[in-house]
Amino acid sequence: MNALVRYMFTVILLSQRYLAPVLLFVGLMAVLTSSDSGPLAATYGSATGAMLVCSVWLTLALIGLDDQPHPSIVVVNAGSSLRVLLGSVGTALLWCLLLAVAGLLLPLMFGSHTLAPADLVLGTEAQLTCAFTGIAIGLVCSLLVFRGRATRWCSPRCCWP
Repeated sequence: MNALVRYMFTVILLSQRYLAPVLLFVGLMAVLTSSDSGPLAATYGSATGAMLVCSVWLTLALIGLDDQPHPSIVVVNAGSSLRVLLGSVGTALLWCLLLAVAGLLLPLMFGSHTLAPADLVLGTEAQLTCAFTGIAIGLVCSLLVFRGRATRWCSPRCCWP
């Protein structure tokens, strides 16, 4: 499983499809917390909203990363499609953990807040909850579930033979 997560992490890293969600997350954190001196829990609330959007986007980018024959080759090499799915979820969770760390630290760097351990625990729980929810929404909305005619019509690859 570690090899599959490392492989998918490398593939999304080299394809640079992680860049837009990560830049959106950092941009939202910079805008929403730059001149904030209020309570840290409210700041973490805006971070969780950004985490939800970016975790859905990262999961959809990770699942729809490969062209048609490539996922079949990965499934054959991994042994089962369940392992590939769990590897995809593990990779998305790893990216969301990196975003959660950034979401906990960026409000402290951009704003002027007093740090309390209870606020850090609350922020961690809220961000991980939104990360898990975003990954679940991304999996349900991915090409693993919707393989009908509409997804092929909406795909950019539909115009080429």
